[in-house]
Amino acid sequence: MAQRECNEDPQQSLSGGKMLRLLIAKSGSRPERSKDIAQQIVRAATSDGTIVGVQGWTTSQTTLEVVDILAAAHLPIVASDTASDELTRKSPYFFRIGTPSSVYASLIAKYIEKNLASQRLVIFRDPKEPYSLSLSDALVNQFADDRYQRPIIRGFTTADKDNAGFAQQVQKVLTTDKPNLIYIATNDVNHVTALLNAIPPTQEYADLKVFAGGAGYELVQAETSFTGYTRMIISSSAFPDEWSLVASGKPQPPFFQDYAVAYDPLSQHFGSYTYSRANGAVMMDYDAVRVLLEASKIAIQAGKQNPTHNDIKNSLSQINALRPFQGITGAIKFGSDGNPIDKGRLILRVVDGGFLKVVAYQGCFLVGSPCDNENIQFWPAQ
Repeated sequence: MAQRECNEDPQQSLSGGKMLRLLIAKSGSRPERSKDIAQQIVRAATSDGTIVGVQGWTTSQTTLEVVDILAAAHLPIVASDTASDELTRKSPYFFRIGTPSSVYASLIAKYIEKNLASQRLVIFRDPKEPYSLSLSDALVNQFADDRYQRPIIRGFTTADKDNAGFAQQVQKVLTTDKPNLIYIATNDVNHVTALLNAIPPTQEYADLKVFAGGAGYELVQAETSFTGYTRMIISSSAFPDEWSLVASGKPQPPFFQDYAVAYDPLSQHFGSYTYSRANGAVMMDYDAVRVLLEASKIAIQAGKQNPTHNDIKNSLSQINALRPFQGITGAIKFGSDGNPIDKGRLILRVVDGGFLKVVAYQGCFLVGSPCDNENIQFWPAQ
């Protein structure tokens, strides 16, 4: 979508007739393969000066594998939603659109404390997976700062595809820890599915809630029936309905209509994700590309008619509190560490019928509008 807008819309095109070219590289399911792909990108950029930046990777673990390789070649990388705190100040060439775990944990903890009042919280985490470890540590620290009851930590292995073994572990936790809320820190939708399937559909567990991040969103958007969907609470960096809630009546950007026209031209899938309705991951990736384009415009306006990767990196650093960019996921402004400042984040609940509803929002959404980043807006779940 961003490429088509840049190349076809005169209002969004780069000056001098320049066009955006996107090259897609896939590193597969093995995180260590990301290094090979990063090295291929570096070699390609060495012989092709038009390769000036990278949008990706999709997880914290894969991003950590590649960021030093790209930085050594002075290639800036803009990640959409990689949350590990280990990435903060990892490289001056690294920028991200989504908030790090240490920031997001505050909203998650406050929502649990205020709206769930859980006294028996179990957190499943993988201490060897960067995102899982970072988020679980951030939650434990936030609960401690708030003087809230310390959660019970249970380990599992995100690389283990033995869902039967994980299901047995869940059963043991249900019996011994007797939680009324489970948080699972994982990027893998299969782990969320296995957890939900392992909870017996009996009255004893009728009120047990399951909290997850983007993996939970991925499960719900599949729009297929699955066990225990009404248990789900989800944290997300973007949601297509947020404009109607937090944008003070401002009209939605053209992206949302353009997306529906592109992927559901005959209006056969009204309201369906990946067809007429963009999901949070698509929205974040779109903004990451748009930010790279904005950096290109800044460089060109400064007289760099053929921006280099260093020009793009320097221009990305100028998208800050003094020169924010309005994305479809909210106001984007980078700090000196490459992290977004006051970026919006949401809590979603699955309500009867399987629909997602925004129940909490924190952050600054519109460029130029007054904003208190410490304030949390809450909406009822029903």
